Amino acid sequence: MNPSDHSRPARLLNRYQLRRVRIVLQQFEEDLIFALSWLDHGPVEGSLFHQALVLPVEIREKARQNILIGLREIRHLANTLDFEPRFENTSRQITGRLNIDWENLSDLQARKLNVFGEVHPELSQILDEPADRMAALALMLSNLFMEGPEITNSNSSKSQEKDHDHKD
Repeated sequence: MNPSDHSRPARLLNRYQLRRVRIVLQQFEEDLIFALSWLDHGPVEGSLFHQALVLPVEIREKARQNILIGLREIRHLANTLDFEPRFENTSRQITGRLNIDWENLSDLQARKLNVFGEVHPELSQILDEPADRMAALALMLSNLFMEGPEITNSNSSKSQEKDHDHKD
């Protein structure tokens, strides 16, 4: 390795190592931001679940302080290694999750529950139609979210915003 390569720390890593470092840092950053978002907002209440972060105030504050330290560490190392932020269109993640929901809801038929035991003859009257409607809804939503523009690393967020503005 050339001694001048040490002036640019990213050159100390081959492309596979660099990719691994970026993936690990990004995952940690996403997890820290996820935890921070829970510290910043209240409970979530659905029909089938309730979620809340239940921590004493002093623990919440200590967690927030340490999360901010972690985010600063990530930013410093990302700058040192010349990592640029990548724009990610989350519509693809939502589409993927909704496709899985569509598949699972399509399978949610009374007759298919017999693998878990005997099925009551009246269950299909209660379960099948709502499951079919929700499966259709999941598929429709998946298709809507798929309409977002495909984002590549060469696109900047500003050019994507301009593309989005022109579509409206």
